Amino acid sequence: PQTKMCVSALSRWLMLASRWLTSCHVSGEVIAPSSMTAVAGLPFTLGCNVTIATGDTVKQVRWLNKHKQVLLAYEPGESVRTTSRQDDVELTSSHRNVSAITIKRVGPNDEGCYRCIFDIYPSGAQEGMTCLSIEVKVGNEGNKTAISGKLATMSCWYGLPDRVRQVLWRKTAEQGDTATLASFAKRGQPSIEEPYQGRITLNPSLGDTQLSIRPVKTEDEGCYTCEFHTYPEGTRSATACLFVYGVYGWGLLGVIWKVVLLYYISGSISTEAIAVRKVLIDNGFYIAQEREKLYVADGRSQNGSQCYCLDLLWRPSIVQLLNPGPFRGGRL
Repeated sequence: PQTKMCVSALSRWLMLASRWLTSCHVSGEVIAPSSMTAVAGLPFTLGCNVTIATGDTVKQVRWLNKHKQVLLAYEPGESVRTTSRQDDVELTSSHRNVSAITIKRVGPNDEGCYRCIFDIYPSGAQEGMTCLSIEVKVGNEGNKTAISGKLATMSCWYGLPDRVRQVLWRKTAEQGDTATLASFAKRGQPSIEEPYQGRITLNPSLGDTQLSIRPVKTEDEGCYTCEFHTYPEGTRSATACLFVYGVYGWGLLGVIWKVVLLYYISGSISTEAIAVRKVLIDNGFYIAQEREKLYVADGRSQNGSQCYCLDLLWRPSIVQLLNPGPFRGGRL
């Protein structure tokens, strides 16, 4: 993903550079954006170009940071020769009169102004300058799915881990109730809240935090928020939701088939949508779903009523056959 972002950023920059070149006819002028914004923790490309007069030749290109230290220097040509380079910087483009470098992972110390200097013979050196500001974002992997009884992992990251004082994880259930799950503070150990000890673990990291649940259960469904308590930015957070699926079996498929056939052949079973979640969980029956609508078919007989609860949602779900009448079925 980072490579694609570098290529995309470089392509956009080269396009702008070509437009500037076609609109500018002054020889010896270096064109560069006056200011740019980079996201902390990700690579970022800086670029500039120069227009030169006929007979002039670019002998060397140098990139300097805010301290006037050389980040990268090279001699252009068919075979580019790098004369100086810092480890966290690489040459991205030396195409004709265009030069671009990439900072592999932007950090807070990279904020400041950068100069690109073209040593031109015989005209002399020409330079341009771009000032870089750093933007900090919280990233995550988006919504996740997990199979009941297996491992579920929620992850987040923050671009400036040195500024993080504490990481906190919270869960918000579908009903809106919010609970604190775990936390990790600087110079401390991961702390798991008592109701979740034994099933939840948290890695000891302030930059890349990972909450693991094993075994995951249907009641773990909900939206998980990672909070980075930072200084001086304050609290930064991101949220992603977890959906838990059941394991299918031939017996379960048979139940669905029977319900569908019973409805369409007899025509005597009425259907209605009701808002129910986790039906008869105390008896070992439950239904896990993303939405709240269930379709219930209710058939009458001399021995009482039989209720078939069938989840007909678009996504895979756990479906259970409920028998509150005289016929007692087991958990599927």
